[in-house]
Amino acid sequence: MNDKGSYFWGWLTGVLAALSLQDIIFAAGAMFTAIFTVCTYLSNDKKNKAIAEANRRQTEILARLVDNQQITPKEFIAATKNLKGGTDEQA
Repeated sequence: MNDKGSYFWGWLTGVLAALSLQDIIFAAGAMFTAIFTVCTYLSNDKKNKAIAEANRRQTEILARLVDNQQITPKEFIAATKNLKGGTDEQA
């Protein structure tokens, strides 16, 4: 019996027979690199979204502070100088 499964294995055998070992190793490396790239992108995207959310929450808190206490811009800068990621820590 010739079912579709045997055609698949015949095709696969023909393709692999036409490729050299170097071609197969290159294809495996390309697949590994593609998978690694996608996983790295997703990990960095998740981290960047978390950082953006933290910055948004921090901005909302600071805006509420300014609205409620009516402080001057100089006082605001002095109060926020020691926050994580401030301009003083970038040096």
